[in-house]
Amino acid sequence: AVDRSPVVRSFLLQLLLRHSTKESMNFVQEYFSNAETAVQSLSESGGMTERHREELEVIFVQCFEDSIARSANRADFLAFVVQQMQFSLSNCRSENRLRSLQAVAATRFSLTAVADSILRMLNETPTSATATARSFPQQVQNLFSLTRKLCTDWSDSQVPFFFLKQLVKRKGVEILTRFHHVYGLEWLENFVPEHTKQGDVIHDYCVAIGTEYQSVREAVARALLTKRFSNISDSLQAVSGNNKEIFVLLGLYREVTMRRAARDYDPVQNETIHRDLEENLHTSNVLSNWAEPIAVQLVRNGLGGDGAPADLVVRPGQSLQTRTIAGLALHALLALEASVDSGNDLMAPLRLLLREPHLFVDSYLPTMPDDDFLAIKGVTKGNNGTKWHTCPNDHPYFIDDCGRPVELSQCFCGARIGGEQLQLANENRVGERDHDATETGYLLGSPAVRADDPSKERQLLPSHCALVRMLLHAALLWASCSGKQESMTAIRKLIKTTVPNDLPQFFWSHFVKDVQNFARAIDQTPEDAGAVVHCMLHNLNRPQSPKNATRQQFASQHERSRWEENFSRLCLEPILQTMNSEMRHWMDAVVKDERVGNNPMMRWLYELEVPPNAVSSPALWRYRSKVSMRHLALLLNQHLAGKPTGQQPEILSRFLQEEPKLRALNICPTFFGCSACFSISFIVAWRCAKQKHSRLIDFFKA
Repeated sequence: AVDRSPVVRSFLLQLLLRHSTKESMNFVQEYFSNAETAVQSLSESGGMTERHREELEVIFVQCFEDSIARSANRADFLAFVVQQMQFSLSNCRSENRLRSLQAVAATRFSLTAVADSILRMLNETPTSATATARSFPQQVQNLFSLTRKLCTDWSDSQVPFFFLKQLVKRKGVEILTRFHHVYGLEWLENFVPEHTKQGDVIHDYCVAIGTEYQSVREAVARALLTKRFSNISDSLQAVSGNNKEIFVLLGLYREVTMRRAARDYDPVQNETIHRDLEENLHTSNVLSNWAEPIAVQLVRNGLGGDGAPADLVVRPGQSLQTRTIAGLALHALLALEASVDSGNDLMAPLRLLLREPHLFVDSYLPTMPDDDFLAIKGVTKGNNGTKWHTCPNDHPYFIDDCGRPVELSQCFCGARIGGEQLQLANENRVGERDHDATETGYLLGSPAVRADDPSKERQLLPSHCALVRMLLHAALLWASCSGKQESMTAIRKLIKTTVPNDLPQFFWSHFVKDVQNFARAIDQTPEDAGAVVHCMLHNLNRPQSPKNATRQQFASQHERSRWEENFSRLCLEPILQTMNSEMRHWMDAVVKDERVGNNPMMRWLYELEVPPNAVSSPALWRYRSKVSMRHLALLLNQHLAGKPTGQQPEILSRFLQEEPKLRALNICPTFFGCSACFSISFIVAWRCAKQKHSRLIDFFKA
């Protein structure tokens, strides 16, 4: 395969491109000509193939694109993009190969920039609203006009699909249904099949778990068409392990519940079929006692019961992301319920939380944050001027320099802290504690205040933490949907922050946030991340019995940490370690699924096939993730998963760990006049933010 990130071999070229002088560009032309001649001569002698020529061109295109991005005029960015588009239009048919590769790079940069602008505009435009011509400045309208011209003048079908890829890879397939909301982009609908524009194509990401599920799902579909419900029982004969009930229920959700979202759905015509299906499921003994009530809810489109969040009820006009996440919530419920027969001891505590939440009122729940006070206090130790204080609600803070207050501020809980003229504010106290104050119960608070980036707790990587929280919130969501008064009372006692009125909606919102954060952690859209989550949930239905496995209620912090470590190592790492290599296979199964019409457009967008009428090499138009510190950390975390300490790249790991400090030191003198003590305080806050949220925040947020 073509090397998509030829960093080392492009080093000399990158250095040349840092100077845009005529002389340096002459060197670049000479460099390309010599390299092309070498490739040609080696090809003739049998030493090189067409793949090596592609790699040479990919190196130049990527280096040109990076060079354009570095030289972009941020003060007037749109004008710079227009300039690049005009260069592309003038040189896209150039006979000079180097010039044409520069045009490819300029086109890639321009279309990526336009895609960014469109995503920002669509985020600001309600789904039901339409952005008219008056909504945009003339410069933006010109940009859209040039985009259309660029996608058509290239006479290469890969160019418009490259543009669509920039949108789909970052926003999901649902973006294809919204072009008619933006004036100047209606022409993009010509590339989108009608059933995709209407939102009728809802990919079944469960097909990533294997062909056994697909055969059961097809049996459910045939049973509905022929009214021969014995087809479902017959299909289960070939299913191995404890997956039979899970596959039947997922098939019902896909073929019965999701069918209600179709525009041509006739409830009267389907009422008799659904009644017969319910009766057959009851008499055929296909489902056990825990599964049959869920099947009835799925047939009646009442998943979770009367008190469930509205998003769990399938209806026309729902977003594709909502339907995808609802399917994940259902699969999580099934994995929890079926774990009693799977032999996975690590699932026992979560299933117990689902069934008997009152047992966990004084438990240390997984992924809940620890008290970091002692760690922060240790960094300030030795600074004689620093004094610790507590707000009226007993939250600690410190005052640097002389240790006495000169201004008022506000604690995160809303209380006044600090003071004026060296006098401490009322109800604030001087003093510090010397013990770990980590609380039991549920501590995350409202989903609205959670960070939009994946966090990490203890030894859990951000992706692992998001998945464990997903299961935790699934257990609490379905427990709160049970309607049992004892469960509702226990869950309210579990929550140590403000208790919401609508518990199911509260945990559903957290579950949605978990899916979105996991998608960010693995650099995928929530819909595509759904394939990974389904595979992880399927993997949970396998025996796992580590020594000293926690089967009960997380009675101590040590017990919680041990469970998190075992669960991460045995249940999550087997999937996440192979994710990069398997993702293409999973998405291939999803987009080739016959039940959604085997959509060729999706195969082109996911780069599984080359669109017809492609002129240039497909390698030049592949989607390319932006290189960033976050992206580097993501790749490193995936590489480190499951590896012993001795096999980890120590220098790179240490660099990424200390990188926030380097940034902090770079700006601390600007803000604080090189006050060493305050700089240390700022670095502590900055590092804590990095560890907690896997992102950098400014001083005031820190």
